[in-house]
Amino acid sequence: MAAFLAAAPQGFMHAVQVLEDLSPAELEELALQVMKTLLQRTGHLSHKELACKLSRSKEQREVLPFDPSALRRANQAVNALSFLLRDAVRLSLSGQDLTLLLQTSAGLSPPPAAVIGRAYHAHSPLLLSSDKVKAMLSVGRLVNFDWKVSLCTETSQAERLNAPIITLRFQVALPNGQVSSHSAELSLKEFEEFADKVGEMSAVLETL
Repeated sequence: MAAFLAAAPQGFMHAVQVLEDLSPAELEELALQVMKTLLQRTGHLSHKELACKLSRSKEQREVLPFDPSALRRANQAVNALSFLLRDAVRLSLSGQDLTLLLQTSAGLSPPPAAVIGRAYHAHSPLLLSSDKVKAMLSVGRLVNFDWKVSLCTETSQAERLNAPIITLRFQVALPNGQVSSHSAELSLKEFEEFADKVGEMSAVLETL
């Protein structure tokens, strides 16, 4: 079985440090919200609300305008905590084990590590027994994406083709910690259809 955080994405350790900026109450609340999302009991988290907490005190929120730059740090906090808790469930960790690993492997100081460990311990029986969570954790996670455009001049069926070919390469981290590579070649029309679908997804995410 893969070690804790063995498949952590690039920039993950930096994102974890954003959790240090949250108060114990805010961090516990965020952990509970992430676990509800894993259990599919809530649709999405309010990253904008978290961004306000990261950038301003309670008194300042009432008089100062929202700082859009804080949204990036909020996204980092949510993504980091989601990955930490998903990995804890994947390895069936206890709350005590998670608390220790958050300090030794994730670099968190003892106070936030203890907050996350306690929140996880209180809900770990449900997380570890949920079929919904197991199904979610069985899905691979995209860790790298690359593309290449080339010109196909001819094939065995057609001469002087001169058609652009787009090659997409994906690296996916599997639940067992292994990373698999996948490639796909698309014609210009197929790529345009693919790009349209990505655009539709992006538009939906803008509404969350």
